[in-house]
Amino acid sequence: MATHMVCLFMCAQSQLVVNATDGSQTKIALDRKPSVTFGLYGDKVKISYEGKTKEIDVKDLKFEGVKADSKEMIIINGEMFPLASIKSILQKSYEENATHLANLIAKNPDVSIYYAALKATHMDDSIKHYVDVTYTWASDVHRIDSCTWTNPRLCIRAGGEYDNVAYPEKRYFNYTALLVPDAVLKEKYGINTLDDLRKIAHELYDPMYPEHKDITDETDRRNALNRFISYHLLPIYGDYYTLTAMDNGDLQYNFNRTKADICDWYETLMPYSTIKFSFPSGAQAGLYVNNRGVRMQADDRGGFVRGAKVNTPGEMMDVPHTCLNGIFHYIDDIAAYDQTTQTVVFYDRVRVDATTLSPDFMTKLTDGEVPRGHTWGNGKKYGNGYNTYNPLDNPSRSVGFKPGFVRNFKYKENTHVHVRNRALYSWSYEGDEVILKGNYDATIKLPSLPEGMYELRLATCVGFDTRGVVQMYIDGVPMGDPVDFRPGGQNSLSPYAYLREETRMGTNRVTRYFQNNQAPIWINESILKEIQENTLIEGAEGWSISSSWSDPVKEPYIEEGKDISDAELMEIYKDEIIDKLFKNNDRQLYRTAHNNWQQAQNNPDQVIFEGDEPIDPDSEEMNSYYANLIDWTSFFKLGPVKYFDKVMHDQGWMRGAGDYSPGWRDSYNADVQTMRELSNLRRRVIGTFYMSKNYNHYLRLQQTIPGDVYEMAFDYIELVPVPLLESENIF
Repeated sequence: MATHMVCLFMCAQSQLVVNATDGSQTKIALDRKPSVTFGLYGDKVKISYEGKTKEIDVKDLKFEGVKADSKEMIIINGEMFPLASIKSILQKSYEENATHLANLIAKNPDVSIYYAALKATHMDDSIKHYVDVTYTWASDVHRIDSCTWTNPRLCIRAGGEYDNVAYPEKRYFNYTALLVPDAVLKEKYGINTLDDLRKIAHELYDPMYPEHKDITDETDRRNALNRFISYHLLPIYGDYYTLTAMDNGDLQYNFNRTKADICDWYETLMPYSTIKFSFPSGAQAGLYVNNRGVRMQADDRGGFVRGAKVNTPGEMMDVPHTCLNGIFHYIDDIAAYDQTTQTVVFYDRVRVDATTLSPDFMTKLTDGEVPRGHTWGNGKKYGNGYNTYNPLDNPSRSVGFKPGFVRNFKYKENTHVHVRNRALYSWSYEGDEVILKGNYDATIKLPSLPEGMYELRLATCVGFDTRGVVQMYIDGVPMGDPVDFRPGGQNSLSPYAYLREETRMGTNRVTRYFQNNQAPIWINESILKEIQENTLIEGAEGWSISSSWSDPVKEPYIEEGKDISDAELMEIYKDEIIDKLFKNNDRQLYRTAHNNWQQAQNNPDQVIFEGDEPIDPDSEEMNSYYANLIDWTSFFKLGPVKYFDKVMHDQGWMRGAGDYSPGWRDSYNADVQTMRELSNLRRRVIGTFYMSKNYNHYLRLQQTIPGDVYEMAFDYIELVPVPLLESENIF
């Protein structure tokens, strides 16, 4: 049980009376300064005095000789509290614990076998927690804010908007339990007793953890029954519609659900494990646990696992299933981190939204809502960004988090962290993101996945001056050079892609332009599709020139009866294709770059252009340059779309998600732009690493430019088994 110390002093006239559960009574003079240690939530208290320790229930803790107006104090984590108030605080905590999730489950006769497993493993103790009494504010002077969204110091600029941020007044803990009713266990598995469940637990987990199969202590987290029941417990508050971004609102219409189900991933109370929730559309729509497929059918690689279905709110209407610190759901099958889950369900691209990476992002605040998807101040579920730092004019309801109080995130005072509330138009997946602000340096625990090699990616919105330059690490190892997320040209291999930076030289403010060597080759996907659909035909061995060019006027004369290879035909069409791929975009970049170069010649004290005069994109020299950019063999084999996806990936970048389209709509529209088609939405390929079975792994994001104006719009991460990279359908 997590604990903290309480030191007592200035209590010469008081006594602490300890009535232990064995009937004995101990009186301690408080001027002798005993130490008191109690569980975070006040259910048990341990008194240590002169080398002896007693444990009592909070309800049995009594203070004698302390008047209601007593000025005698105790210190908790450096903050002074009136001694007279401690009894009532602990008593209140005890009363609240009477309505915690474990007690709610205990009262339900339909899940007696799961509750017996909770008791046998002592996991019931792990879901009793509610209030973190170590969460305090230093003083009213230094206190930043509570959940009022009225502090002008906390209108935080993020990109081109201001987020109105508030910090929680109190820190709570919530839990979600997935319970299989006794009747279902009996019908599907012949389970009638706890011993029957123990047998199933060993059948599921012994093959996955043979080194732990002989552990009989069921309170040991490696024991099979302990793994079984703890995998059904999550350290978040997850109701039916918020366990995924289905959200039971218009957000669902931003997803192309013919390509992928709406899904989210969470850690469970089973160490080193993750669980998946999906909400497929179609005839069998609903919320599922550890499902794989699309619309309850096999995905494009043939993978399908039904998983366990979660009872709908209507089906739970007559079942008391919510309480002070959590919620439970009935599911129609066992959920397990077994061989099927690890080798089939999780053998896939795992896309994890940043707002699910910490349980604190999905734990209820004082106002009864969780930070993720928090309602806007105007009472609406979704909103628009506001370009004002006046909180009275800004209905944003973003939630900030103090260092040291965000599970899975580690950062210090120079790092500001907040979760944005949802805006459907926003250039972010699922309409929200985590903002890291300032001279930030944050280390984030990655989800635990089945053992193996993975590629790690980070999705973000680039193109703002405040995005900065970020060094990334996996498990403390730097992944290449720092990455520049600031604006610049879209084509890194073009001479016209320049970054702009404001600097000072003496008393002058100087604009410096320097070539961007990190942005990927970016070609609008509509151009690639036009070439692919109108110029090429797909064959068994790849792509080749179509029999009819999109512009028949430019169809070259080919001598009748003469054989011509694809390569020769490509030479004929090369100029046309290069013009579509590069020149149309580069002509505009050239005009901008040349204008900046000319300004540098005319105003050397105000403009610095690092480089020679840009070369005209229509010159012979540039024609040769463009022609050599493309590996024509791969271009033919893969087709333009997949070829340039591969080129970007080789450069360490990917387009945004192709199954999500930002914007407001009340039904799905397949014609709207996806994140793949928006040039400022990118996935950065951070690197590959080996995911160990019983070890935590970490991503570190470190801003390398001094100052407090820079931010990371941390949208989501992707973890992909390396063997899948060649066959991954990148969307």
